[in-house]
Amino acid sequence: MGLFGPKKTAQQKYNEKEAQQLKRKYENDIKAFESGLSSSDRELFRSSVAEIISKCRPYEHEAGRPRSLDTELDDIAWKLQKAFGPQACMYAYVLFAEQMPDYATYFQDLILGCDRRTKERT
Repeated sequence: MGLFGPKKTAQQKYNEKEAQQLKRKYENDIKAFESGLSSSDRELFRSSVAEIISKCRPYEHEAGRPRSLDTELDDIAWKLQKAFGPQACMYAYVLFAEQMPDYATYFQDLILGCDRRTKERT
């Protein structure tokens, strides 16, 4: 136990670092995407992201997660991408990783899959 609560494990520190790197890597893309959204669209987008985060929270510190959750995340990201354009997928996953660092490496893989999803579903 640390001075301000439980000490972070090496894995938790690594995950937080990965989430920060992910945000830095896509920082310019995020700014461009946000500037193109109206305030109402931005709120709608963030509420969709919050919905996904609430679905992931119960599994945040577990070693695995149900396969159905992966499919559900993929479907929601596809709907966001369809509604807001190709950058929405990347932006959503960066927001997830920022708020849920334990998933950072998983979301990094999903960002790479955004282009694949676009090609498969068009």
